[in-house]
Amino acid sequence: MQNGFTKDCVVSAWDVKNAISKLKAHKSDGNFVLNTDYFLNAGNDLHIHVALLFQLFSCTVFLMKSFLLAL
Repeated sequence: MQNGFTKDCVVSAWDVKNAISKLKAHKSDGNFVLNTDYFLNAGNDLHIHVALLFQLFSCTVFLMKSFLLAL
């Protein structure tokens, strides 16, 4: 535990980039609004912002154990 937070709460931009790289190309949501290509072709700024967002969620709100295990 460091600064009141466990190290398990840390999500790096590399973790996000690695997860995004596993998405299948040319897939979209049911409404055809959000396409995986947007994420696959995004720059490092997206990876950093998503990592910060997940860190914020994991350190400030209650999360289910299954979500923390996935991190």
